[in-house]
Amino acid sequence: MPPEPSESTQSNGHLSIPLPTDPSDIVRPLSDAVKCILDIHSDKASLAQGFELTNALARTLKDSEIIWQSKSSSDRYVAKLSSNLAVKSFRGISDFTEYTSMEFLELHKPHLPVPRPHGLITAGGSAYLFMALMPGISLNKIWPELQEEQKVDLSNELNFIFLDLRQLECPDGTPLGGPGGEGCKDTRRRTRVSEAPLYSSSEFWDFQYSGARAGSQVYLQFLRQLTLPFQARNCVFTHGDLRTENIMVQLGKDGKYRISGIIDWEMSGFYPADFECTKVTNTFATDEMEDWYLYLPWCISPARFPSKWLSDRIWDSHIF
Repeated sequence: MPPEPSESTQSNGHLSIPLPTDPSDIVRPLSDAVKCILDIHSDKASLAQGFELTNALARTLKDSEIIWQSKSSSDRYVAKLSSNLAVKSFRGISDFTEYTSMEFLELHKPHLPVPRPHGLITAGGSAYLFMALMPGISLNKIWPELQEEQKVDLSNELNFIFLDLRQLECPDGTPLGGPGGEGCKDTRRRTRVSEAPLYSSSEFWDFQYSGARAGSQVYLQFLRQLTLPFQARNCVFTHGDLRTENIMVQLGKDGKYRISGIIDWEMSGFYPADFECTKVTNTFATDEMEDWYLYLPWCISPARFPSKWLSDRIWDSHIF
């Protein structure tokens, strides 16, 4: 008989999280830091599967601090395991774009403020992504208090970071989307994922807009003729969900805030160079009061690709 699995839920502070009960598997190797926290010794690591690993994970999560939890799904959360280590829980065991992106950036852009990957476990229908805990606080918590000069400085720093990131161009013959071959994503009212590999900006354009479910064929063909020329030809590494909640900042000794981390890379990968400008305004509405959108980093701002941004806005109402 296998050991009894841990209890299915745990109240941590004011939050309740479901704990794993199904047999676990190590999908990506665990770092020594994670093995230590899970109390898995290196000589046992190859045997720490199934219920043994599940129980170790559940015990660790019970003692963790939940620092973020989705309002719509209790099993989607981020837990602080130590002063420099966190774990992200999410449903789904087939799309690990966030992890493969962190692996890719650790290899190709290790100086960028991106969480370092520390291993990946699956249990039942959930995945547990271990990563470095980025220092500081999220930008959305302090943005309203910042002065004009501070906002400009942070925008310029972000521009420098994203200019560096966008130096990573998609290698010839490599499909667009997640660096692990996870496919392309386009998030609007829901997230669509390409079914077949896409290798060019024109193929990606077709994926984005050809599935429109509103508008006559004549109207949609008119939009196609009008907007197709605005697509970027080169494809670069893209975050895909940059907003103040995903930007970590830290106060320096000089009293200035600086970027300490860019988090949430689940929408990232290789995409046309103008794609980021349409996604950086995903939550931008006509009644918007947050002036963050007036300080977007120049290299990914709609101001740099106005025709692309405006044409995407027209298409958006026809895509579900």
